[in-house]
Formats: sequence, structure tokens, C-alpha cells
Amino acid sequence: MVTLRPYQSEDRTWVEDTNIRFYRTAHGFDATFDHAVAEALDSIEQKITEVGNHYLVAEHETRRVGCIFLSKDAPDVGRVRLFYVDEAYRGRGLGSRMLRDVIVEARKGTIRQVRVSTFSEHPEACRLYEAFGFQAVRTVPVKAFGRDMTQIDFEFALNT
Repeated sequence: MVTLRPYQSEDRTWVEDTNIRFYRTAHGFDATFDHAVAEALDSIEQKITEVGNHYLVAEHETRRVGCIFLSKDAPDVGRVRLFYVDEAYRGRGLGSRMLRDVIVEARKGTIRQVRVSTFSEHPEACRLYEAFGFQAVRTVPVKAFGRDMTQIDFEFALNT
């Protein structure tokens, strides 16, 4: 059984290494991605005690198998960042469970809108966000992490 628990600073190395390894291997991202992940984690850790942020790590027994971070961008806006599910655990509902958990927590506070950005090259992520009711609000070609890609920005209005 996979459990969800709050992110702790001791998880940082795993989150960083796992994201970098996956996106370099599966998507050919270059070293600029390493810096982006480190910056994202610096920001997340600076906000770790702020009310309204919800950071989770998924574990199976003692093995970390996923993570998701919902950070407040503004008093009423949250952003999903560094959402990852281990390849062996995909297709089992874990990603849906993790996303549902952060949305439920967001509804308890002042967040009224959740945003997330991804790339069209990640169709599984796009399908998951759409299944939850996220709307694509912007699609733009970008050069990021050494690749030409299409960034998709999604928004989800929380009806409380």
C-alpha cells in the first residue's frame, strides 16, 4: 500500500535526483533542468511552513515513489510543481490520488485557483489535468531545457 506523507527536507536529494534522472533520460532535458529543479526546491523549502502550501511524498513501504508540491503563488492562487510518479507506479491511480489530495487541501484554505504548467510532450500529465477539470489557458512554443517544446498552462477554479 502506498502512503502519502508530508515532504521533509531530508527528501530533497531524492526529489532532485529522481526528477533530473527521469527528465534527462525520458525527455532528453539538458543540464539547465538541474538548475530549475534546484531553484524550485529552494523556493518550496523557503515556504515549507506557510499556511496553504501542501507538499507530499508518496511511499511504498520505505521507498519513495512520488511527490507533488502545491505552493501559493498569491493569496488565492496555488501552483502544482515537481509532480512525479515513479514509472513502476503509473497507471495505478497514484497520480490522481496525489493531485486530489492537494486540491482537497487547497479548498480548505484561501486558494481559489490552482495552476500548473507542463509540456505537450507529457501527454499523460495533460490527460490527468484535463480529467480533473483543469482548462488549458495558454499554449506556447518554447525552447526549454535544450529542447523545442510546446508549453501548456492549465488552470483549475476551486468551487468551494
